[in-house]
Amino acid sequence: MDTLARERAFKHDLFLNEIWSDRYFDLIVKNLSLHEAETILYLNAGTGRNCFRLAENHSAAKQIVGVCDSPEHLVIARDKAKVSGSDILFVTETEVGNKYDLVIADATLSDSESVTDLLSSAAGLLNRGGQFALIVPIFGSYAEVFSLLWEVLASAEGGSPEAVERLITALPRLDALEIAARETGLHEVKSEVSTEIFEFEKPEDFTDSPLFADFLLPGWLADIDKTALETIRKKIAELIEQEHGNLAFRFQVKAAVITGKS
Repeated sequence: MDTLARERAFKHDLFLNEIWSDRYFDLIVKNLSLHEAETILYLNAGTGRNCFRLAENHSAAKQIVGVCDSPEHLVIARDKAKVSGSDILFVTETEVGNKYDLVIADATLSDSESVTDLLSSAAGLLNRGGQFALIVPIFGSYAEVFSLLWEVLASAEGGSPEAVERLITALPRLDALEIAARETGLHEVKSEVSTEIFEFEKPEDFTDSPLFADFLLPGWLADIDKTALETIRKKIAELIEQEHGNLAFRFQVKAAVITGKS
């Protein structure tokens, strides 16, 4: 097993679940009728946090299946299920064979360009009359961070601030997602957008956080090597300190939940 990937999966479990996954879970629950679903599929389940929360607090489902997005996440999720005595089934994408009363597609850390494909494949896994939910950051998210990233890349020798412009424009737009949902055959398509604010007391609290250092930044700049990413990360920290001093740093995410029925 890849050591770096294993470390990243543990960071997801230890740090991201509380600061990231819980925010989105609350939005999902608010927009669904969980009591109507006997079988639930959660796509991109990470290390299983939201699947366990579904089982413990919000559902009388007979079966909950979580699709983990890496072998490393899968190992952690299955270990947690075993220790807790949970009957949640954690699988890989290739092991999903049935259809479900409720399918939740978590695109909160997905490549923006893959969101429409995720929506389409998720909708195809619904039983007739089943519920669907997609949770995703949409256009307008991360503006504060992208501004800093653009400034750092623009000032670096050989830097490419155009990469930031591509990140901004690649974020999915709400109307396009609603259209894509209807094109899959879903009806009663609805959406809700919540502005989620993430606040960090000091610049380094943000730039050193696993959320930024291990997930967001490497995901945004996937073509840049690790050494260059580390330099960019440090320069962003310096820039935040110059601009904000001792004030807290915050950024906003426009979190959208798109729901529908098959």
